[in-house]
Amino acid sequence: MEIQWEQVVRDEKRLSEARGFPKSVLIDTISYCNLRCSMCGHKNMKRKPAKMEEWLVYKILDEIADKKPEARVWMTYFGEALILRDKIIEYIRYAKDKGLKDVVFNSNGQLLTKELSKKLLESGLDGIYVGIDAFSPETYEKLRVGGKYDKVVVNVNSFLEMEKRMNIKPTRMYVQFVEMNENRHEIEPFTDYWTKKGAIVKIRPMVSWGGMLNASNLDPKMERFPCYWVMQNISITTTGDVALCAIDIERAFHGGSVRERSIEDVWKNGPLSEIRQMHIKGEWERLPFLCRECLDWQSACAVFKEKKK
Repeated sequence: MEIQWEQVVRDEKRLSEARGFPKSVLIDTISYCNLRCSMCGHKNMKRKPAKMEEWLVYKILDEIADKKPEARVWMTYFGEALILRDKIIEYIRYAKDKGLKDVVFNSNGQLLTKELSKKLLESGLDGIYVGIDAFSPETYEKLRVGGKYDKVVVNVNSFLEMEKRMNIKPTRMYVQFVEMNENRHEIEPFTDYWTKKGAIVKIRPMVSWGGMLNASNLDPKMERFPCYWVMQNISITTTGDVALCAIDIERAFHGGSVRERSIEDVWKNGPLSEIRQMHIKGEWERLPFLCRECLDWQSACAVFKEKKK
């Protein structure tokens, strides 16, 4: 399965500016992780891992509910949400009770027990994205360092089976595959297996996390165009500080803080707005260093596969 990533990432609808309020909000409810994956910059992260204060999580969710309840809300930014156990369930239930329409999070699935699966399904969660990236224990354990392939396969299958039995609104299960040289040969069997199981397969290209990792798929000669992450998403760290984008895991660029200010104010009136205008006008040389030198805009995309109905 060969994917032409440049064609996918150039979708004009995804590259337009989200006016007034971001289309997607990433909330760093926790920045701890239980794995040290090869394709992830977390193991190299220098900012201190932490949990976001509860009052700040609720403040953010309240504003989204008031200003743009249809925005996609990621309950994690750069950590493993299931370490929070019942607290992440509490946050999700609160968000859904407030009327948020699209509440999701990423996970490596190692902690997705039957107990947590049941609570997640009952919480109203709209989607869970489990990163697996392999179709064999050998490939998985090389990439997902510290994790066990058989464990995540059992956990995801258990979730899918439980969802079918429960007479409630379904929670979409996405299994993610980051395409790399080490696992490319397993894309087709991975896709075939998981779509037959009822999951949606998300395939995406590798990112370098702003140069932290070597991503051979990124081409320094590619003609630049606006970055989806910059144009539509806002990433809020555990402290309430706003990063440049989803790739700025160290919060090297200060886009403002939502502790005292609103998300709307930070989005419309400050550095993030200025940077979006630079992207729109193609003023690449004016961008701050992290954004100017970044190549990860080439990987701000994915393709989805699911069983034909």
